Amino acid sequence: MEARLLWAGLAVVAAVAACGGDDETGTPGGGTTTTTAGGGGAAGAGGGVAGAGVAGGGGQAGGGGEGGSAGPQVETLPVKLPSPRAGLSAIWDGSKAYVFGGDGAGADIVRFEPQAGKATTIAAKLPSASFLTAAAFDGTHAFIFGGMKAGGAASTDEIARFDPAKEEITLLDAKLPTARCRTAAAFAGGRVLVAGGTQKKAPPGDFYDEVLALDPGAGTLDAAFGKMPLKVGSRIGACASGDYVYHFGGMIPNGKTNLIYRIDAKSGQVEERKAKLPWPLDGGSIVCTDGGEAYILGGETLSAMKDAIVRYDIGADSIEELGVKLPVPTKGAAAVYTGKEIYLFGGVAGDSPNSAKAVDTIVRFVP
Repeated sequence: MEARLLWAGLAVVAAVAACGGDDETGTPGGGTTTTTAGGGGAAGAGGGVAGAGVAGGGGQAGGGGEGGSAGPQVETLPVKLPSPRAGLSAIWDGSKAYVFGGDGAGADIVRFEPQAGKATTIAAKLPSASFLTAAAFDGTHAFIFGGMKAGGAASTDEIARFDPAKEEITLLDAKLPTARCRTAAAFAGGRVLVAGGTQKKAPPGDFYDEVLALDPGAGTLDAAFGKMPLKVGSRIGACASGDYVYHFGGMIPNGKTNLIYRIDAKSGQVEERKAKLPWPLDGGSIVCTDGGEAYILGGETLSAMKDAIVRYDIGADSIEELGVKLPVPTKGAAAVYTGKEIYLFGGVAGDSPNSAKAVDTIVRFVP
């Protein structure tokens, strides 16, 4: 599988008390789930895609057993982020990942070079210290949307453009319609779509159902491009495949949802898919591969943090939980897909909500 995109989806992740119903390190909030009538979709066929072995220790082997000749592989890398952080977002530019902000990271941007095994804070900074942002990459620039300002007192309406070739950042004149965090963003069909989000402490608080469309060349925002069927702030986020953006789960005013939506990047039409996430889920991390799959890593249900890795087959509209797990239950991380591997950055991790804390780890998953 070659790395032509599409990392776009980038986890709008980890809620904290100021912009999410769940404390970042506390027990997941209660509430209900939203589903619709109909089945949850058949389990995806087959096991993991055959992948190369993972060097180093600390990983869990998937169905392929020792050596990693087949089946998914997971390991925690020796390289770490400069500091623990959660509620971050990230993109892959074809050779490097860039990790934006996060609770505990201020306005920092980190460059991660997997071949060199280095994670470096670069000179460029976000326009303001923020977390719970969303980011998407159009092949040339990354766009970073909204987020909570440091301290969680208020969200922002800012849209920033980052040039990875020059490692320069620009604050666009275009603004989100209102200040918001926990949006879901992905690039498809020549547009960056931005769906949903929350503005205040949630719940209770303001949730949004708009689908916004940013023209990356002109830097203009269509605030009436489409509408989600429900108001939702997703810390899982969205990712893109072809001319469609796929939106997974998230927090809703009365709890969490397990619904999956497909957004047409050409028309703005939104369609609920038949398959459902295995649980009402928020706080996971999402990527789409160029093989027609989406992977959701970790997150939290109505009652617990998850170490699960879930695969969604886009063409078959089917979903399955893989046998391989993350090293520890994790929420509020960000993920990128390189064409061969998925890297998971930071987040809140722990075997129980009471012991979970922000981490500086980088986890590699070979599907």
